[in-house]
Amino acid sequence: MKAKIFLLSLFVSLFLSSCNYPGPTTSIICDVNALIKAILDANQLPDIDTLELTPGCNYELFDVNIVKDGNNGLPIIESPIVINGNGASIFRSGNAPTFRLLHVVASGNLVLNDLTLSNAKIEHEGNPVYSGYGGAILNFGRLEVNNSLITKNYAHTGSGIHNEGSADINNSTISHNEVEIQGAINNYGDILTISHSLITENDWYGDSTAKRVLDPPQNSKS
Repeated sequence: MKAKIFLLSLFVSLFLSSCNYPGPTTSIICDVNALIKAILDANQLPDIDTLELTPGCNYELFDVNIVKDGNNGLPIIESPIVINGNGASIFRSGNAPTFRLLHVVASGNLVLNDLTLSNAKIEHEGNPVYSGYGGAILNFGRLEVNNSLITKNYAHTGSGIHNEGSADINNSTISHNEVEIQGAINNYGDILTISHSLITENDWYGDSTAKRVLDPPQNSKS
């Protein structure tokens, strides 16, 4: 009997440890350093952290925050994080070094709501392999983009998003991004779902086109 109780307790403990529960909601003042700190803090917790950005705020990034698969303007997303933009923008300053905005690793789960991501610039340096991938977002985990705008970003491949994990894009616009090869969205992940979204006027080698939005197309659905 004691053995059965022990095994049941162990099963429950393992089950609960594998689940993510709603964590704290943090209001972020209109200051990019506050946003950086909030992401770092959220990465320390296994639960789902929600970051509420200041409505209409422009979070301007001036420096490289961390180097992983190339330069990144914000900390790596390593845990479940929801960013409610409330109409705010996150963008690379025009005088800043080149970097992408967001990098989601395999353990990360990022949801973006009502947010604009713009002016990222990430150049391919050959090593590491992904140094020029994903202008606005490089995703190896789980990504969801809702009611958002990804615009005026530049990358070697995937100027808006390069996906190697799982991504859903809903009611969003991806436009006026510039890429050297393989589209505004480049998908090599498990699945890419695009619903009720507009992908238009993205430049590929100077030609306004959406022909290479998804690559390879068989890994995606809309």
